[in-house]
Amino acid sequence: MTTKLTVHKAGELEAIRGLAACAVICYHFSLAFSAPEKLRGLWAFLYNMLFSGPPAVVIFFVLSGVVLPLSFFRSGGDTNVVAVGATNRFLRLAFLIFLTTMGAYSIYALGLNYAKAAAEISGSSWLIQVGYPNPTGHFQPNFATAVQQSLFGTLLENRSDFNVSLWTMHHELYGSFVSFALALLFFRAPMRVVWIIALLAVIALQFTAWRLIPFVVGTALSAFLFRNPGLTLRPSFSISIIVVGAIFYRYHVKNADHWPTAYWPWGSEDQKAWLIHTVAGACLIVGVVTNESVRRALNARWLVSIGRHSFAMYAAHMLLVSSLASFVFIQAAPLGRAPVLVITAIVFAVALAAVSYVLTRLDERWTKSAQSFVRRLLGLKRDQEKRSSEKSVQGADRYPA
Repeated sequence: MTTKLTVHKAGELEAIRGLAACAVICYHFSLAFSAPEKLRGLWAFLYNMLFSGPPAVVIFFVLSGVVLPLSFFRSGGDTNVVAVGATNRFLRLAFLIFLTTMGAYSIYALGLNYAKAAAEISGSSWLIQVGYPNPTGHFQPNFATAVQQSLFGTLLENRSDFNVSLWTMHHELYGSFVSFALALLFFRAPMRVVWIIALLAVIALQFTAWRLIPFVVGTALSAFLFRNPGLTLRPSFSISIIVVGAIFYRYHVKNADHWPTAYWPWGSEDQKAWLIHTVAGACLIVGVVTNESVRRALNARWLVSIGRHSFAMYAAHMLLVSSLASFVFIQAAPLGRAPVLVITAIVFAVALAAVSYVLTRLDERWTKSAQSFVRRLLGLKRDQEKRSSEKSVQGADRYPA
């Protein structure tokens, strides 16, 4: 019973990403239509455990840090792999950003955004704020702004007013460069050096760009797992690590007073939460990849399929929340609270599955074309491409965000 991050055994990582995407989507759906802040007792616990969006986003970033360097590590240190990955990263992320941002603008321009009307019924101030592109002194919801944000504003300027869930893409882009750079340092360095550099990077980023910390931790974890392909832990120990990760996953600024972080003299509550959720993500990943039974369960075809479609699900879900789901919610509201939530959830889930399927197929074609273009741009010869491809982890680019 050995655990290996090999070419054909990364399904558990894809499944984790898919489950994290589902957590974010359910979190946003709940904020929009079901007033989860009113939950108490067991229901509040289950909601915070299963549908907590902020820690799931951090897990996305830790996973990116783990997965992005794998192709380089597997290639035996071929820097062409990093060159292609880093150069292609903007194009890799930009396609779905463009489609969903322009899609959100089209929904707004055609009068199909029903978020405000739905929010009046559900009482969700969150849906009014993020589900509808409200004009401000710095933002006007017009075609020119939509084109600007879809082409470069979201990735380079961290502006995602039409599709607010895309705020993570800015950090994903820059975090990817951090991960690639650290991978070059980590490849031949002893693990002690890897951990020291990672610690120094975490400390430095904590006071400058703290949202990039998960990429540092993920990259160090990737180097560790790659160098220990036969790593396996006693089931009780690996499950304990998962439990610790789950406890840290539940951390929220609302219960911060009950955590040791309340005595830290530096950093905002959001910074502290980000760091704790980074630890949660690392624990969950280590616990999963070192436990054969959990790995086997997460490699179920349907879970891996959710992971494969997770980027498209994440990128498109707010479009459907503010349009189709809001419309259905308004129409079904007279039926009562429980029926309207069930009907809206079913319609939303089916529509999101269909949209994600189409977007994923388009995105996979785009990714293949973009990668070929980047290799030609860098002047890589055909034999170099083939050699790098044979050594790399296939499917690493399935983890875009």
